[in-house]
Amino acid sequence: MRGVRRVLAVLAALAVLAPGAWLAGGPAWATCPAQPVRSTASFVGKVDRVGPGGYEAFVTTADNREVVVDGQGGPAGDGPRTFLAGETYEFHPLNGASPYQDSACTATHPVGDSLWSAETILILAIIVGMVLSAPRIARWIRRRWGPPPHDVESDAGPTPPGEPTASS
Repeated sequence: MRGVRRVLAVLAALAVLAPGAWLAGGPAWATCPAQPVRSTASFVGKVDRVGPGGYEAFVTTADNREVVVDGQGGPAGDGPRTFLAGETYEFHPLNGASPYQDSACTATHPVGDSLWSAETILILAIIVGMVLSAPRIARWIRRRWGPPPHDVESDAGPTPPGEPTASS
């Protein structure tokens, strides 16, 4: 029973901490100037999908062009920038043509109410579902793998020596 409780505690901790760690993002790899780099080739667009790691964005711009933005970093060793599918960004790329180069040091930023994006709502729904179903799952686990039921006779404790037992 203790092992089951430990497993449940670890799973609960992971369920609570993992989405927070994912939402917080990775470490800041770049040393950027105080003012972000603004571009003369800036544009607004919605990220339709992202490449592996979220560093490459396939974007439909506000004027319906399809472009690619590579967030791997600039030539000066700027850190990478990741993108989220479904988000709308104001892009400030380092160059003037697709595939655009972007980094963590540019002024590229999400626009609109990014707090309630589709991914955020999905993650919150998963967390709420896990929290609400945890007691039911715990009961199911206890019933499934808990100790075997006790006999009524064995609950009275051991029979003292010389006393007749129920089976004799």
